[in-house]
Amino acid sequence: MKNLEYCIVDIQLWMTQNPLRLNDNKTNIIYLASPHCVKSLKIPALQMGAFLITPNGSLQNLGFILHQCINMTH
Repeated sequence: MKNLEYCIVDIQLWMTQNPLRLNDNKTNIIYLASPHCVKSLKIPALQMGAFLITPNGSLQNLGFILHQCINMTH
C-alpha cells in the first residue's frame, strides 16, 4: 500500500510543478473486482498529505457512476 501512497506523492509533485492542483476534498479511490472478490478484500484507507482517503463502493465521474463490482445497478 505504501507504493500507492508514494505514487500519489509523485502525482502531487508533478501537478505542483505544472500549475495544477490535486483537490484533496474531491479525490476518491475505488478498487474494481468481481462480486466474489470484493467480499473478501481487506481494503485499507490511503494517506494523502493530511487527508485519509477511504475506498468507496461506487463513485461518480462526469455523470457516470462506476461500481466496484463493475455492474450497472446504480
